[in-house]
Parts: sequence; C-alpha cells; structure tokens
Amino acid sequence: MTAQHLHRLVDPIITTRGYDVDDLTISPAAGGGTAATIVVDRDGGVELDALATLTRDLVEAIDAQSPDADYTLELTTRGVDRPLTLPRHWRRAQGRRVEIDVVGADGTPETIAGRIGASTDATVELIRNQRGRFTTVTVDLDSVTKAIVGVDFTAPNRTELELCGLDAAAIARLTRTN
Repeated sequence: MTAQHLHRLVDPIITTRGYDVDDLTISPAAGGGTAATIVVDRDGGVELDALATLTRDLVEAIDAQSPDADYTLELTTRGVDRPLTLPRHWRRAQGRRVEIDVVGADGTPETIAGRIGASTDATVELIRNQRGRFTTVTVDLDSVTKAIVGVDFTAPNRTELELCGLDAAAIARLTRTN
C-alpha cells in the first residue's frame, strides 16, 4: 500500500464527512506490515465519537480494497504541536495563543507572540496583550518561517478574545474553567 494509493482511497470518504486530510504517512510497522497515519481536521473541531466512526469506515474501505493488507491505521487530529502552514490552519486556530518566527522586510528574523485574530489567505492579525494594553500586528503569511500554537493553561482575557474577532459562543468555550 502506497501513500498515493491510500490517499486516493480515503480522501473521498474523509472529505464527504466535512474533514480535510492534513497529512498522510506510510511507514514500516514495528512488528511487520505497514503503519498508516492520517491526520484530519475541520472547521468547528473534531469530536471523538465522529472520529471513531470515521476510523471504522476507513478500515472497512481499506479492507474491501486490499483484503490481505497487513496494516495498522491511526486516524488523528492536528494537535497543538503541528505547525500552522495553510490559511485554514490560521482560521481554525483563531483566538489561540501562537508564537511565530518571521523574516522582516529587511531580512532579519523576528519572533512575534500573540493571539490569532482575523486572517485571510495572505495575512493574519496577532492581538498582543502588553500589561493590559492591546495592540494588533498584521503579519504577511509569506514571511512566516515557523508558527506553532502554544499550550496556554491560563484563562484568556475576554477583551483579548473579542479583539480576535470571536463570537460569544467561541469566547464562552475558550474561557470555560474546569
């Protein structure tokens, strides 16, 4: 089973459910056979039960196509450690804290941190909270060399999230405390 063959098989199933295939890799499995890892994402996030159902459906499709295939399938989500590389990644991470490395207009590297605000296919706004004083920085996505969503254990500031352009439901979800 090649990555191209697997992608052609599973992509229609995944996309009809409203997901995007973010990554697909094939590697040798530790005990023999093949390990296939498929990373999916979608607007609104991914629910565990829906992911389990999708996994079963993908296994059925793979088994029907290649009944003798010796493989292990892992279906997973992007997680926080995957870099933001596409405009949809930025849109889906709106309101999250991020640290990005950019190349400035003069060619010098710079690191900028903030919360992801509005984004387009070409730019993203970062909302920066500097001791209660908020500023907005617009970053050209072509200048970004690395961008990772940060793990943030503090409750976000409501004003900051409003400046990010989030609606009331998204703000309530992000400011929930357990």
